[in-house]
Amino acid sequence: MTHSLFLNQPLERYLEKDHPVQKAWQDALSVLAEAPLDKAPKGTDGCGIPVLGISLRGFATALARFGSHDAKILGAKRAAMSERLCHALVRHPDMIAGRDRLCTALIRESKGVIFAKSGAEATYGAFVPDRKLGIAVKIDDGSTRAAEVALGMALAHLDLISPQWSDALQERFHPPLRTMAGLTAGHIRPVAKAP
Repeated sequence: MTHSLFLNQPLERYLEKDHPVQKAWQDALSVLAEAPLDKAPKGTDGCGIPVLGISLRGFATALARFGSHDAKILGAKRAAMSERLCHALVRHPDMIAGRDRLCTALIRESKGVIFAKSGAEATYGAFVPDRKLGIAVKIDDGSTRAAEVALGMALAHLDLISPQWSDALQERFHPPLRTMAGLTAGHIRPVAKAP
């Protein structure tokens, strides 16, 4: 809604797919993903916002391009905006998802080396600006716990996990399984290695 106010667009119909703000982000995503999305599956997220279906490759490409801050790729205006947004998130990581979320902790503890955002039904997106790298994760059964483990596996494969990160953050990548008495019975770990 803030974008509507910034662009002097009406707040009425904000949740409709043909609202100027909704069209603007869809056009931007199409450019970033390097894929036409006009025929992509359409839906509605849990907040009531229109959403588009996109491949994991397209999602990762969009994240890498957005996180690159490269004016040759994004154009000067979008490059400046992406860099400004990333600087703001490093200063205020809680603004991405609150205090107790993995995406917040990753931004805070990596000091902006990694940016991540969780999505509905175990979707995770991350990007690493210095490497111009995007990571997209989706777990079919909607388990966020599994998405966090899969993201941890990808980050480990890319040598992006730091031993200095807090135990609480490390635990998100290998969460304990606890008994009814609160004892640790095991840990969730990925079965396969990242390619």
